Amino acid sequence: MSSPRPVPLADGTPEAIQPWLERYCSTEVVTALNPDISQQRRNAAVADTGYPTPSEDGGTARGDARRAAEALGRQLGHGFRAESDGPGIVWTDGPTVEAVRRAAAEVPGADAPGLGLRRELSASAVALGAVRIAAGTRTPVPGGDITPGSVTTFWQNTTLPTPTTERERDLVYAVIYEVRDDRRSNTARPADICDLVTSGLGRLARRLDLSPLERLTDRYATGAARRAWHRALVPMPPEDALLAVHGDPCARPEHVRAALTVFSAPPPHLAAAAASLRARLRQS
Repeated sequence: MSSPRPVPLADGTPEAIQPWLERYCSTEVVTALNPDISQQRRNAAVADTGYPTPSEDGGTARGDARRAAEALGRQLGHGFRAESDGPGIVWTDGPTVEAVRRAAAEVPGADAPGLGLRRELSASAVALGAVRIAAGTRTPVPGGDITPGSVTTFWQNTTLPTPTTERERDLVYAVIYEVRDDRRSNTARPADICDLVTSGLGRLARRLDLSPLERLTDRYATGAARRAWHRALVPMPPEDALLAVHGDPCARPEHVRAALTVFSAPPPHLAAAAASLRARLRQS
């Protein structure tokens, strides 16, 4: 762009300076001349001078969203960004939409009409929500369907969805890894995550560090116990696991050893079965 020519200020009229401003200054620059002016007063002044409005010259709606996102980030200590295709603010995980809405009311520019707020969920948050819905560890969403929408609803009142146990972290990793492996992709889309969890968590067992009881469940569970394991990795009752191994004459030594660990001390009615398993180990 060529260097600005001298401004004919001597004329002393808006008409004289308007062409120069239109050619050499953006709306942002003109706004910056008086950063304390309200939106209403600025719009009125623009209308009086005939200077192009944001809708006429490409606008500053995204610029306003960017500045509001920066202000919200400073206030809430989380990363916010302007929408790439509209006047809105988007962030990943972090605070809830309601919390951001309350904060926006205190941030100049962030409470502007039409400035949307949209919270995205990371692949980890989607996987964790889907796992919790499947496992029923929280109140299920209406209908119990595992979809990107139901996961968003599940987390709507939760700030920064995060695994609370090592097992949950393992499950989240396993879900995402399995989706990427299935799709041969470095990304895991929310819909694919939800579809995999809906199909059952049992297929993830090979990616997890299973307890002895879980290993026996994966091998021996039948009927309702099998369905519970396949759907949500719910292990079978310890007594059933021990008896299943006892009733399997072809049980491998590792399964026999696992069966003997499901109780620290077998109850009296299982003492004979446990003794039989110990004898089988000695003979192997």
